[in-house]
Amino acid sequence: MLGKISSGIYNLKIPSALLKNEKCRFYPIFSGITTGLLEFSCHLSTHAKGHSPHELHKHNEEEILFLLSGNARLIHRVDDNFSKNRNIDLKKGQFVYYPSNFPHTFISTGDTPANFLALQWKTNSKNKKHGQGPGYFTIPEQLRSQENKKFIAETLFEFPTLYLNKLHCHTSIISPGGSIKTHRDLYDVVSIIIEGEMETLGKKAKLHDVIFYPTGKPHGLQNNSNKRVREIVFEFHTNKVISIDKIPYLLKYYFKILTKLKFWKKRFKTILKIILPEVFIEKLKKRYRQ
Repeated sequence: MLGKISSGIYNLKIPSALLKNEKCRFYPIFSGITTGLLEFSCHLSTHAKGHSPHELHKHNEEEILFLLSGNARLIHRVDDNFSKNRNIDLKKGQFVYYPSNFPHTFISTGDTPANFLALQWKTNSKNKKHGQGPGYFTIPEQLRSQENKKFIAETLFEFPTLYLNKLHCHTSIISPGGSIKTHRDLYDVVSIIIEGEMETLGKKAKLHDVIFYPTGKPHGLQNNSNKRVREIVFEFHTNKVISIDKIPYLLKYYFKILTKLKFWKKRFKTILKIILPEVFIEKLKKRYRQ
């Protein structure tokens, strides 16, 4: 779970279907450790109409819940000031930010399954005076036009959180032929494609794909299509975590790997191929099958 997360494009098929009589399904996307975060994870979940994944609950991690398709209702405590009527209806393309230990849940309300993308993170560096409560946001269809600009961006929010010096979010539109030159950021970046497709990390990123750019790793993008691209981008600005603080997390991760039978089977096969002739290995396989 807690290995270092590397740059990558994660392909999502949305809407994600459910089997007959299946109420929900979870798809892990990535989970691990980064330069500034001791825990960082992303998963997709699919929920049938009327399904709620759990009762009101809270967790240490901060969280972003992004509705990729369907409809849902966010549910909070009656005495919570986040919403006067306790519930907030969420539509495709809207998302919510929850601070650490904020009680919440949701219920799928549409005729088609609700597909949620969840980002969760925590670290050992805390801001004593962050004061940021929950918030929900809608991505604008159009941005303020800028003449002759093939790349335009608009900030949706930017604020400090318990675990981050700054959580930044912006949406951008890349016109055909538009690009951003290869560069490096001093923070982790997650991008979600909400329209079109583009080239990045030497591959093609399509609609609903999730892209992760780790701190300090080179990346850029190019729109080589004849249609515009829209993306929503989250930046996770942190204090750099001291390496010694990562040791317990890394030990836990590698212990988990080393105790898995598949890990040793794979390496045993590799060793056999190196030290034994191929003919002898085939004889062993035949004897084992008999």
